[in-house]
Amino acid sequence: MNSSCYLISFYVLFSAACLAQPHSNPFIIKGKVVELESGAPVLSAAVFLENTTIGTTTDPNGEFELKSSKYGTYNLIVSSLGFDLQSVPVRAYKAELFELTIKLRQKSIVLNEIRIEAKFPDDWEEHIKLFREEFLGKTINSENTKLVNPEVINFRLDENSGTLYAYTDSTIVINNMALGYRLKVILDSFSFNKKDILRYFYHCQFEELAPEDDEQKTLWEANRKDCYLGSPKHFFSSLINKSVSSEFILYTKDPKLVAITQWHRISPDDLLLSYDKENEQYFFKTDKVFKVECFNNSKVSYIGPLGSKISTDLYGNSNNLFILDGYWKELRMADQLPFDYVYTP
Repeated sequence: MNSSCYLISFYVLFSAACLAQPHSNPFIIKGKVVELESGAPVLSAAVFLENTTIGTTTDPNGEFELKSSKYGTYNLIVSSLGFDLQSVPVRAYKAELFELTIKLRQKSIVLNEIRIEAKFPDDWEEHIKLFREEFLGKTINSENTKLVNPEVINFRLDENSGTLYAYTDSTIVINNMALGYRLKVILDSFSFNKKDILRYFYHCQFEELAPEDDEQKTLWEANRKDCYLGSPKHFFSSLINKSVSSEFILYTKDPKLVAITQWHRISPDDLLLSYDKENEQYFFKTDKVFKVECFNNSKVSYIGPLGSKISTDLYGNSNNLFILDGYWKELRMADQLPFDYVYTP
């Protein structure tokens, strides 16, 4: 990996969620979504545990109920058109009832709003093509992944920097027929520039699609396993479970000398993994970049932290901001699994 390639790797935020194996007694989240100013109920607001398949919408009274037997720490996302999104942390480690009142603030109307549509229809076609490639990806799975409502996405091109920005007030719907999921994505921001730097931040709800037959079901299960193997979640989970030595080869080097020095192999023990009981996080401090090679499929990835440490929860989900390259850089929405996906060999 050369230095220029490393520096132009994209930034992506992995939202935090601790997901355990199912327990016999579920926890329940009940609540009501209302307007902040009037207290009136908000109908049909989306309420979901971020990056999971656990979600619902509010009824005519603004009320909702979620139930799950998978204990953990979640971000509860509440979203409705015309209102600012709310994110509420929920820690659920036993069978208990959470009762919440979520107050949504109406979005302010900005006068003299800058028009963000492309100048010409041809520009929009060009921009949506680039958006599909960079947001959905260019992997095999992306060939069977479709933007259901691309018309809700607008663009602005900064001609000075060559940066393309994507905007929408609507939920982006994605059908992933390679993995069997429908994704509902709330896009916070998206930018891509001529130096190949990609940044995007989003909130996502997964829905299981119903397979047409047993053959499609088997295919989806196989594709999901292939997505998991060699993924960041697989790597961090194996690191925590102390199985990384049998599943990955780990190398490191100084990022300042990345172009002129050789990678040297290290043991996972060299990372000095620590456990923060108060925050229920594993972490190791580092100023290095790492090369991660998966035994199972020879997928090679590179990772560098943008902070002083890399942290992950008990189940391999990290909320760090990374610089990525190699296989992990290729992963986009077409290759995402919900956090509540459970791998079974």
